Amino acid sequence: MKEKLDVAILGGGLAGLTLARQLRLNNKSLKIAIFEKKEVIDDWKVGEATVEISSNYFCRRLNLTNYLYRSHLPKNGLRYFFDSEKKDLKIEEMSEIGTSGFPEHPSFLIDRIVFERDLIKMNEDDGIKVFLGHTISEFQEGEDKHTFKSISTEKKEERFESKWVIDATGRGKFLHKKIGVKTTRENRLNTSAVWGRFSNLKDIDKDGDPKWKDRVNHSPRMMATMHFMYEGYWIWVIPVDEEVFSIGVVFDKDIVKEKINVKNFFEFLKKHKSLQDMLVDSEMLDCKGYGHIPYYADQYFFKNRLAVTGEAGAFTDPFYSPGSDFIAISNDIIAKLIELDLNSEDHLFDTSVEMYNEFYQDRYERTIRLYSDNYKYFGCFNLLSKKYFLDLCHYYNLYLWSYMNDHHLEPKYIKKFLLERSIADKINQWQETLLEELYSYFKNNNLIGAQNKGEFNNVSRSTSRIFDLLIHPYCEKRGQEFLRETLVMIWLEALDEVYHSNLKDEKLLMDSLSIPFILKQKNPLSEETFNKLLSKSSKRAIAGELKNVEFNKVIPGAH
Repeated sequence: MKEKLDVAILGGGLAGLTLARQLRLNNKSLKIAIFEKKEVIDDWKVGEATVEISSNYFCRRLNLTNYLYRSHLPKNGLRYFFDSEKKDLKIEEMSEIGTSGFPEHPSFLIDRIVFERDLIKMNEDDGIKVFLGHTISEFQEGEDKHTFKSISTEKKEERFESKWVIDATGRGKFLHKKIGVKTTRENRLNTSAVWGRFSNLKDIDKDGDPKWKDRVNHSPRMMATMHFMYEGYWIWVIPVDEEVFSIGVVFDKDIVKEKINVKNFFEFLKKHKSLQDMLVDSEMLDCKGYGHIPYYADQYFFKNRLAVTGEAGAFTDPFYSPGSDFIAISNDIIAKLIELDLNSEDHLFDTSVEMYNEFYQDRYERTIRLYSDNYKYFGCFNLLSKKYFLDLCHYYNLYLWSYMNDHHLEPKYIKKFLLERSIADKINQWQETLLEELYSYFKNNNLIGAQNKGEFNNVSRSTSRIFDLLIHPYCEKRGQEFLRETLVMIWLEALDEVYHSNLKDEKLLMDSLSIPFILKQKNPLSEETFNKLLSKSSKRAIAGELKNVEFNKVIPGAH
């Protein structure tokens, strides 16, 4: 006898449990079951840090605001610390990128074990069946229903049929393997990761210099996602609870030739003075790793009511903590497709499946471009300050603002977004060229680490502009102007770095530059481009200062 379900969710981790709660909040009558192979949720997982889209999803979509503030940790933003070439700076000496206090938009640091256990109870209390210690076998794909067998750890077997089957098994990729959908290793980014849990870290907020603490208004740096930045790799430090911290390293194997693995991880960390100081009395509780991080699939949502969510589908890179954002977006899409299916809108359902697949694939592509060939920049405070400003502004303007207005679920916005991809690609390419040319200038002039000590880039200036944007109703014109201002600001700052000018101080020049004009500058830091802007400037007198610039050391081949 088969038990009949409306939705079977395979995998009882973060993606599957949140989807189940979302579906139940949307529809009290759905018959939903979750199947998780572990009997007890006790395995520690990375992915503790949320950012603004996932936090908005947890709070707005899942109604978990009070729970998150009471049971987990509010996050003090993202913080980046830069070291000397010898890795011998104390954390207070390191140049830092971060806000001067808690960001206005909430985000959280979650204890995954606690969160997942609590979500299981919430779902069970809402009438969702949760089968712990159950593995799936004999899965049969169908047109109108799918069948499978569930086997408990006591070898008890039960058979099910379900209209919808959702794969939330993570990197196990159960569904793709069963139905023969190709999953591809992402080779544009050749990254690996090693991480562990550590107890008894030194409290840097307690013992720090008063001036160092004062510049962040005495807000706790150790409640941020802390990044320690080096050429080719970065190290995260994230609190999990009051006693335990998650520490990990992600490295580009094309740049970092040193062997880093679970056996030598603790010793590797202690080669960095700032980490050594924090770990002086610490104990490593466990350690894990991934040999290769990024991958993607050919398809994520299917017309015969199959779907994948979270890491069962794709993963890019943990640098900006996008994992839970992808869970939020894929869960939203699945919930929308189930809603369309329930309303028997067959034609709309089929076209939506195709549209959402294209949209999700595009989001993966745009995200992977943030990291591909960028790890070489990570040891340069000056360069990463500019990249981070661009990425941060784009995230809020193009993604968060849109997510908060549910544009990722509305066909008219998705179609418009997909039609405008060529413009977005040109902007991405222009930014990548700008950063590459600036990197060449720093590298050729031995300036990569020149500002890695004693500097503080207070990104509150950008977040204040961003939140001024977000408090208004969505307005495409306002968003485009924000995008233009962001590109112009970083471009002129970069030109000022290279040519020792002060173009960024000229408001009339900044206001006169349009996005089409910007994108026409194929080598944005070349001498020709600089002279073109100089001709628009009211301060042409600075041209006389150019005799001190050795152009062959600026951007080779860009003239």
